[in-house]
Amino acid sequence: MARNGSGTFTRIVPAYVFDTVISETSVNSEMDDIATALTASLAKDGQTVPTANLPMGGYGHTGVRTGTARTDYAALGQVQDGSANWVDGGGTADAITATYAPVITALVDGQLCFVRATLANATTTPTFSPNGLTARTIVKSGGGALVAGDIVGDGHQLILRYDLAGTRWELLNPAVIRVSAASDTTAGIVELATTAETTTGTDATRAVTPDGLHDMTSLAGAAWFLDEDGMDSDSATKVPSQQSVKAYVNTASSLVTAGTPLVLNPLAASTTTQAHGLGAQPTLIELEMECLTTDNGYATGDKVKVGPHERAAAGSTAWSIYANTTNVVLLFNGTTQPNIAHKSTRVNNNITLANWKLTVTPYLVS
Repeated sequence: MARNGSGTFTRIVPAYVFDTVISETSVNSEMDDIATALTASLAKDGQTVPTANLPMGGYGHTGVRTGTARTDYAALGQVQDGSANWVDGGGTADAITATYAPVITALVDGQLCFVRATLANATTTPTFSPNGLTARTIVKSGGGALVAGDIVGDGHQLILRYDLAGTRWELLNPAVIRVSAASDTTAGIVELATTAETTTGTDATRAVTPDGLHDMTSLAGAAWFLDEDGMDSDSATKVPSQQSVKAYVNTASSLVTAGTPLVLNPLAASTTTQAHGLGAQPTLIELEMECLTTDNGYATGDKVKVGPHERAAAGSTAWSIYANTTNVVLLFNGTTQPNIAHKSTRVNNNITLANWKLTVTPYLVS
């Protein structure tokens, strides 16, 4: 037995002894065993081939050449360079060819080919044929048709994977990626609206940009916008225009008419009548005192709102105000002086009449 099954060569005869006769049979038997072992060994010139798998025991083959046949080892440098499945393409813009080495002899599912394009595709159905095999249509995004220019042109490095069931090449890096249109429930691509489309406000598929909102020239027809001077719709959800708000406020302001005021400057303890000119009994009356000379902590120019039935410090009524369709009348209770809270101490004190001016203004609300 040349080897013991674990690779160890064991002699089949005992060691020869000096100065003894060597048996012819023993020598021939041992030579035959050695010949058998050599025959079962790998010849370095390639005359023999393995007859079983060769475990490497953690070691590798070094100094290997670049593989040239599909059954060759690939050198790591060859794999790193990517030269096995990449070539500069040929053919035409819409009928691309490539010559790979080693030769691709059949198209298999999932096969990956890299090729540098020479022209941009002009049609939606360009084809690819490696090593003269049947030309198959190039698609993208799971079978979608290409658009012109998906293959950009000379220098576009195409990545193609073969789909056996669909008999087509899938272009994994088209210039235009196919993405579904966006909706209110689906992510995708969306076209931006122009300023005119934003202004119209009826497009349901385009997206509005901040610049589009900024440049809007009209909001007419916008569902969320109102231009009503009278705010007649009384909406709780829509936005009014600036012009509408201004017009409404101006209109509301015009509904209040001020009559001719009754003015006592300085304030004097006397009943006074003033024709207000409103043509109707006033709806409300406003009384305001203005300090003329420092009094009760108030400085000249300070203004104090007072009531139509102002009381004196002693508790009696200092004055009352009433109006009819013609006049507004101040009824003063003799020399009784009205009182106000001191500006600093907040203690009620009578005022000095000569230190104050009183203005009584009547208003009519339409």
